[in-house]
Amino acid sequence: LLHIEQGSKVVDIFGSGGYYSELLAGVVGEDGEVWLHNNDGFEAWGINGLRDRFDKRDPGNIVRHTRSGINLDLGEETMDAAIIVMALHDIYVIPKRYNGEKYFLEQIYAALKPGSRFVVVEHAGDAAMESEEVFDLHRMVESKAISEVEGVGFRLVESSDALRNPKDD
Repeated sequence: LLHIEQGSKVVDIFGSGGYYSELLAGVVGEDGEVWLHNNDGFEAWGINGLRDRFDKRDPGNIVRHTRSGINLDLGEETMDAAIIVMALHDIYVIPKRYNGEKYFLEQIYAALKPGSRFVVVEHAGDAAMESEEVFDLHRMVESKAISEVEGVGFRLVESSDALRNPKDD
């Protein structure tokens, strides 16, 4: 879904221990670059993975990019793609924690070159539940995720059901 290739520059937002960053680094190759973006909380949560990945071996062309809060500090039109895996909901879990959800998404939009893609992989919440209940489960209603992302200028061009689990209640 990212449509990346050798030489691409990609950011893995709130990538924690860097699992997806390392997979992406293999795709973009030696001429590409992956930024593993974390804030202090996500970095602390993934510290064991980070230690394994960076202290015990060379994960390749991954740049650790840790910033505070929701300050992504990615620049403008610097990235060929962006991905956030199972973490968009965290911006909304305690809305007052960040108080700037749109600002967070606007930074991603600004960082991407024209025609680039932003892929969101998220835990699906039940649309019949109240938002607070969904966020307490660390999930997000798909329609809310889409409206929030499209609200800053993105448009949905492709989706996948590959990770859906019909048995998930």
